[in-house]
Amino acid sequence: RNNQVITPIAYRVLIRPDTLETDKDFAKARKAGILFPDSENIRLEEMKLDTGTVVLIGPTAFRGFCTEAGLPAAMGQEWVKVGDRVSFAKYAGKAMIDPQDGQRYIILADEDINSVLTQE
Repeated sequence: RNNQVITPIAYRVLIRPDTLETDKDFAKARKAGILFPDSENIRLEEMKLDTGTVVLIGPTAFRGFCTEAGLPAAMGQEWVKVGDRVSFAKYAGKAMIDPQDGQRYIILADEDINSVLTQE
């Protein structure tokens, strides 16, 4: 059995993109019995591909960034952490599918991450 693992190298970041199942509003509508046609599901799914959860971070990711004081970020500066939900450039990176479980991932450059999404 081939046990491949997707590991980002250099300045890349592995993201598990959000899907309709991870969208709370969509899940609430589904639970309420609202059904969407397949074409609408596909359109909504495509709209969700610009947010996701950080799974792995390459060893040199975010090293070229500067701190708020304008100084280069130190090694290990936690701009983004594993588990953070982030927004990234719409067509950035390369989509991949884990052959083990069929999970979709996007591997992209650190500079393509636009923001960390937090709850207030």
